[in-house]
Amino acid sequence: MDLHWDGDTFVDAQGQDVSAGFVHGAVLTLPPLVHLYISGCEAAEGFTTSALFPGAVVPLFDQSPRIQCGGRNEEEHKDFTLERAAAP
Repeated sequence: MDLHWDGDTFVDAQGQDVSAGFVHGAVLTLPPLVHLYISGCEAAEGFTTSALFPGAVVPLFDQSPRIQCGGRNEEEHKDFTLERAAAP
C-alpha cells in the first residue's frame, strides 16, 4: 500500500485525497497483512522490514506502530497511530 502525505492528507499519484475510509483522526486503520511504501512521513516506531518488499515497512500492530508526517512548514508535523482493521 502506498501512503503519500502531501502536508495535509494522504493522496494518490494524481494528488486526489485517498484517506477516506482508513484515516480516523490520528489513527490509520489498515488491513492485517499490509506492507507500506511511505513518502512524506517517517516510520517512528513499531515497524520492521521484509526482504520480500524492498523499500517497504511492515507495521507490527502489537507494538503500536506510529508514523510522523511533515506539515506545510518545518515546525508542523502530525503523528498517526496505525491499527489493524477488524477481520470481515
